[in-house]
Amino acid sequence: MTDSKPQIACIASPDVPGKYIERLEDTAAQHDVSVSTYSVGVDPDEIPWDQTRFAVAIGGDGTFLEAVRVTTPSQTPFLAVNSSYERQNLCIASSRCDLSCQSCPDSKYCN
Repeated sequence: MTDSKPQIACIASPDVPGKYIERLEDTAAQHDVSVSTYSVGVDPDEIPWDQTRFAVAIGGDGTFLEAVRVTTPSQTPFLAVNSSYERQNLCIASSRCDLSCQSCPDSKYCN
């Protein structure tokens, strides 16, 4: 890989709406960090762990377990975001979000 930016490995369930991954990519870009997205079932050897600072798992319980499997050999820390519960009410906007999505500048990321 030729990208010298720090990297986040995103392990995502196929059920995760693309706007969640887009939000992660947009936020990471603001901090000069790149995001590479991998599907559940990825071979851990396909991820460039030497350039990966941490991983983010977005999905349900199975995706969380998959992130454990994938990150354990490299001892890379990960954050799991459970998007399967009450998906209708999940807001992944910034901390300034008051859940009034009509007036939120980040509403394109909300359900």
